[in-house]
Amino acid sequence: MHAAVEQYLEDNRDQAGRWRDLAWTADASADGRTARVEVEALVRPPLLSWVLEPWSDGIRIRATSDARAG
Repeated sequence: MHAAVEQYLEDNRDQAGRWRDLAWTADASADGRTARVEVEALVRPPLLSWVLEPWSDGIRIRATSDARAG
């Protein structure tokens, strides 16, 4: 599972390379049928308006995905 995540990030370097402080975790359930991957990074929106000024040094985002074998 870790190799698949690393391969995905390598294959999508043009996207993942824009993120700062990229971190990820991958875990499997006890029965090995469910995988959970979480990716977290610090992003800077290209157009920073006054609304986003408090987050001018970046916004932390996190995405979590679960997959279950049939």
